[in-house]
Amino acid sequence: MIIGYYAVFNYNYYKKIKYGISINFPDVEGAYTCADNIENGKKFAKEVLELVTCDLKVKDLPKVSTIKEIQLNSNEEIYWIEYETTESEVERF
Repeated sequence: MIIGYYAVFNYNYYKKIKYGISINFPDVEGAYTCADNIENGKKFAKEVLELVTCDLKVKDLPKVSTIKEIQLNSNEEIYWIEYETTESEVERF
């Protein structure tokens, strides 16, 4: 089973501090991280998404917003982040 959500990458502090990209998942409460570049941002976003959703029952996973429903500021970009879980992991819930 593939679990995926949109992540918003905010570049407000990108040039000001070492870990200048703040990352959040609008649909997933408590899923926040940061990174120093986009490549690491995608990696860290996947890790935090797995951590926050791994104990949720499939029926309790948050609804995924459409890309049009997510409002971005001029200093933000959106990326689709997903991970795959095995059938046995899904069945335990």
